[in-house]
Amino acid sequence: MVLALSRFRVVNGMEEQVAEAFLNRPHLVEEAAGFLGMEVFRDRRDSKAFYLATRWSDERCFREWHRSEAHHRSHLGIPGGLKLDPSFTEVRELERIEEPGEASFEIADASLLFGHFVGQTSCTLFLRCTTDGTLLACNPAMAELLGTPAPALVGQPLWSHLTDSNAELLRARIATAARRPGERFRLNVCDSAHAPHTLECHLDLRPDGFLLIGERDYSGAERLQSELLVLNQELAVMARERGQALARLQRVEQELERLLASERLARAEAEKANRRKDEILAMVSHDLRAPLGAISGWAQLLAAGQLGAEGIARAIAAIQRNAGLQAQLIEDLLDVARAQAGTLRFDPRPMDPAAVVETVLEMERPTATAKGVSLEHAVTGGAAILVLADPARLGQALGNLVVNAVNFTPAGGLIEVRLEPEGDALAIRIQDSGVGIDAAFLPHIFDRFRQSRTEPG
Repeated sequence: MVLALSRFRVVNGMEEQVAEAFLNRPHLVEEAAGFLGMEVFRDRRDSKAFYLATRWSDERCFREWHRSEAHHRSHLGIPGGLKLDPSFTEVRELERIEEPGEASFEIADASLLFGHFVGQTSCTLFLRCTTDGTLLACNPAMAELLGTPAPALVGQPLWSHLTDSNAELLRARIATAARRPGERFRLNVCDSAHAPHTLECHLDLRPDGFLLIGERDYSGAERLQSELLVLNQELAVMARERGQALARLQRVEQELERLLASERLARAEAEKANRRKDEILAMVSHDLRAPLGAISGWAQLLAAGQLGAEGIARAIAAIQRNAGLQAQLIEDLLDVARAQAGTLRFDPRPMDPAAVVETVLEMERPTATAKGVSLEHAVTGGAAILVLADPARLGQALGNLVVNAVNFTPAGGLIEVRLEPEGDALAIRIQDSGVGIDAAFLPHIFDRFRQSRTEPG
């Protein structure tokens, strides 16, 4: 087992942010193989200093973690702008490092460093004795194991807490006077009820006594329980990852189904739009052929010389009227193309909308009169009102509305055009006594290639 300790000191007043960041660091067990535990705390004597102790099953896992990308990601929660004292920052390992090119390390070189945290840590058991084995100090974890408060242990002989064979083993190691801090050995320590607990220990001899630093040796049932706990943790991680993968797959499938449904809807709408376009084109083709047929017919009569003076005048008027109608139809089609391409031009200027309305009504009045439909208009608000608009485009829009009103208003019907000021704006309302527009069609009235199925009156 590897016990590693890092220490650092904050030099720019971010101690609380650092403490909070370490408190909320992600659990390494989710990404680090062989990780057994982690403890983070401040130095009791120096509030700016911090210690991070980690335990690993072996040296390989410890080294692989520190070389991994996950190790770098685990530092993302550390506050930005943090500044440390480079002379104070270091990483120590309790075990000797045997890999070529790595500096070896002995416990004696870090005894002061470990002395700062062994009083707080629960993963390491620590005691200090005189040469004859009298207890001078121990940390709470060791006192808890022995079942006696730490103050009551001071002055007691360590041998009373060891089995006879283990007491002889420890005395023999002390008698050799050889410092072997990198070597481990097992020691059975007895609690107040004389129940033995196996520790995996390091012994560090000093001129005035010795240090005993140990960790619990999980053997037998305890080892099996520990392995079972690790397996449960691994299974929990695998189950969570599997659940996350299934959730991601489900989201992908839902998104795919949504896209397919959207594609099917878009395709259906496109097919409907194509059918509507074909219908509109067929209608426009008919509208274009009608004036062309009239022009051709009157031209043939003129060419045949079969018309008198009155007939010639009628023919010329009819040709001019139908030519103008066809030119207007072509211009409307070009306007649709310009609008789609974003090149439709406007020439706004101050103008009298009442004059435009009057011009439109006079153009359509013969058709309305022939059909028996009355055209009326009224301007409220007194004097003429000037607005900023394009006269040609306004006339074009009003003309289309009035033509539709005439087409869909039965004989004897009435079409009213009103100009009413509304604050800083002007409202032009066209109302007829025809069949109107189906309410279900209103949301689609401005869609391209859409036409109501209502028949004209």
